[in-house]
Amino acid sequence: MFNIDLIPKFETLGIIIRQSFFASIFSYIGIGIGAFSMLYLFPKFFSPTEYGAQRLLIELGALVSSFAILGVGQSAFRFHPYFFNKDEKKFNGFFFLLFALPVMGLLTVSAILHFNEAWFISFIKADSKYAKMIFPMLKWLVFAMALQTLMDSISSIFSRLASQNFFKEICVRLSILGIGFLYYKGIIDFSTSCCLIVIAYGVFSGLSFIWIVVNEKISFRPDFGYIKDRPELKVDIIKYSTWLFLSSLTVLFINKVDFVMISTQKTFADTAIYSVAFYIATLVDIPKRTVTQVVFPFISRHLKSKEYPQLSTLVKQASLNQLVLALLVFGLIWINIDSIFKIIPNGNYYNTGKMVVLIIGIAKIWESMISVMGVVVSNSNFYVLGFINSIISIIVAVGANLLLIPIFGINGAALATFFTIVISTITSMLIVWFKLRIHPWVKNHLKAIILLIVVFGFTLLPSLFENHLIDIGVKSFMLLFTYSSMVYFLNISPEVTQTINKHLPEFLKSKNS
Repeated sequence: MFNIDLIPKFETLGIIIRQSFFASIFSYIGIGIGAFSMLYLFPKFFSPTEYGAQRLLIELGALVSSFAILGVGQSAFRFHPYFFNKDEKKFNGFFFLLFALPVMGLLTVSAILHFNEAWFISFIKADSKYAKMIFPMLKWLVFAMALQTLMDSISSIFSRLASQNFFKEICVRLSILGIGFLYYKGIIDFSTSCCLIVIAYGVFSGLSFIWIVVNEKISFRPDFGYIKDRPELKVDIIKYSTWLFLSSLTVLFINKVDFVMISTQKTFADTAIYSVAFYIATLVDIPKRTVTQVVFPFISRHLKSKEYPQLSTLVKQASLNQLVLALLVFGLIWINIDSIFKIIPNGNYYNTGKMVVLIIGIAKIWESMISVMGVVVSNSNFYVLGFINSIISIIVAVGANLLLIPIFGINGAALATFFTIVISTITSMLIVWFKLRIHPWVKNHLKAIILLIVVFGFTLLPSLFENHLIDIGVKSFMLLFTYSSMVYFLNISPEVTQTINKHLPEFLKSKNS
């Protein structure tokens, strides 16, 4: 059983990362499966229009579900320490509340989707046939993805991210891959393939739920007396959850408004091109996703205990290491971008998204460096200021997409996302600075500029081999060796240097370490 007293043993970023080793492995395997599917198999299995329709279904499902659960997923990180009784090792009705509130939200959203189906479909002008096909499935996908989001939170609380990532990252992705293959072989039609994707999300979210409940013996028994005796906690939960509910509403527009607006202003084929390019760029997010998922509860703990020096250290470590890793992933993508598009089926068609990769990739590098500040805001007592940030972001996102998509097409959508990410993260950083006097910067951030120069220097390399896979492998190895050597010998990341030193003989260790 989880014991909150164990938290101080996992203070440093290095230990946190090691604790999440298997979760990271499953996540990376899943991302590899997803990348192979999205970049090679699905462009082969589906036409661009079908691919775009499928992506819109999944993106809308993820976004609407995050709104429907009323922000409870993030609330779990903030409030679970307040419910835990370390003597009796129980959570005093916490998990009843964790599921009761989303059920109400999901029923409300489901009703809205059901009774306004025709109105929503009317926005899709170019491909209304496919919109009518996928929209009835959306409400069921929302239920499945909502459960998956709740299981992300619970798994993190109980340090069972490995099992959750196995179900979410590997099982779901393999299932979707198999479904695409069945469609490609003509065994099922496109409508059935979308229906089976929804079922796959539901089945594995359910299995994850059963796994956690059985292994952690989670009780869903309500404890209204516990909340009643703590009116200040009740008020805080209501205020925080209301803020997250409103914030989730803005996230619906901010994070994926580009996909929706491309689908409504252009075609599903344009959505497919944007999806492929956007997915390539978001691989830069790989390190941030896992580290943020793990450090979220520890940031909450530091804020609750007012351990601001430890919080400042954690923020700086997370920012620097995420920047170093994000630059590396972006470099591996960008020096091979032409070869990647040549490998993708119909690559000449999808190659029109190349600039989207560059724009979103740079935005994701910046976001990786600053995003931890948003986590601090959402867990702090001044979280309401985060809603102001959301309002600013939604205005920028919608306005920029409306202005730039008609002019620049999918590149305009990428620019709109870039501006939204930069403005949102800067606002979060300023809020944390003015409230806590905490910032993410250390001197070694400046050293990272050298790494950026190295990355773009490698883009000047011509293709070395006619075989694109061999060319990608050789250029990637060259960059990886050069990049990691510079990170080590310049001691840009002390955590990385210390980890490498443990496996090196004394005479090879850097004097700067």
